[in-house]
Amino acid sequence: PSVSITSDMTSLNIGQTALLTFTFSTAPTGFTQSDIVVQNATIGSFTQTSDPKVYTAVLTPMAGYEGSTSIDILAGSWQGGSGANGTAAQSQQIAIDTVAPGGPGFTRAGGTVSISDLESGSTWSYSVDGGTSWTNGQGTSFTLSPGSYSTGAIRARQIDQNGNAGAARSLAAVEIADAPPSVSITSDMTSLNIGQTA
Repeated sequence: PSVSITSDMTSLNIGQTALLTFTFSTAPTGFTQSDIVVQNATIGSFTQTSDPKVYTAVLTPMAGYEGSTSIDILAGSWQGGSGANGTAAQSQQIAIDTVAPGGPGFTRAGGTVSISDLESGSTWSYSVDGGTSWTNGQGTSFTLSPGSYSTGAIRARQIDQNGNAGAARSLAAVEIADAPPSVSITSDMTSLNIGQTA
């Protein structure tokens, strides 16, 4: 008797899990969660479905790990209905990246906040309401609207190429003043002769 292992995910980032499906050629006996072998991840929610030949489980990647893993079932760890030992099986490789990037460089000059020290391939986002909402950053800076910002209201974070967001960095309280009032002068004439006015 044989078994195949499939996953609904080929890669996992921070906060993600994969649903594993174990499909047997015949209803197994003696198959338990402890028969599932995995490195750099854990197995949970082990369940036999309504089909006695199909089991599912949830794979949760280990925190702070970047690499890959596969799921194995060892030969002889389960039996078919006739008592014959089952064959071994191995899943496809699943890429894992649960390493959060560091915070970006974060400086302010007047109403302009500059972003630096990004990892290759990373992007960044910023918040002006303490992290309630985030805006995708463009280039290497963003401009603050005039107003008062409390400590921690202005934040920026780095997002790596796999979509993992790092811890946000924040600024102290700041007041951004309105632009000073201005005036422009125009004339309806560019030259004047005798008797003309502008």
